[in-house]
Amino acid sequence: MNYIKNLKFFFLWIHLAVIFAGIVPSNKYPPIFIQYFLMPYARLTGAGASFGFFSPNVGNQITIKFYEVEDNGSSKEIQIKNYLSQEAHVRVGNMFRVLGQTYNDQAKRRSILASFASFVFNQDASIQRLRAVVSLYEVPSLSQLPLGHKVVERPLYEVTFRR
Repeated sequence: MNYIKNLKFFFLWIHLAVIFAGIVPSNKYPPIFIQYFLMPYARLTGAGASFGFFSPNVGNQITIKFYEVEDNGSSKEIQIKNYLSQEAHVRVGNMFRVLGQTYNDQAKRRSILASFASFVFNQDASIQRLRAVVSLYEVPSLSQLPLGHKVVERPLYEVTFRR
């Protein structure tokens, strides 16, 4: 019976160590114990997930913005949601997800953005040029916030489509 009590205490200690390791900022080269035991345990139990309790480490997001480009070079942002029905919002969300999952495939990336552009061209005949900008919306972790890190939107890819 004492063996089971000790085993429970051991796993409680391990679990608390995983939680504590998530609170304290980590370095690039964690000790072997953490690297080969605690981190796999954290992944297995879900305690090491980046989207944990109270969302402490929200993952980076890919954002897509569209701009109508005028002949004089000025541009104004187009809200694609203004052209969509509720059902189409779901489809657009799925296309955003596909873009995020296949981002490194240049042909797919351009194809998805061209699909968005052709949709906008069909909805608004006055638009002649449309620029799509794909950015990475980087959210700082809780350990970075006290150090003054801010949300950054970093452009990754830009393409202009003509009617």
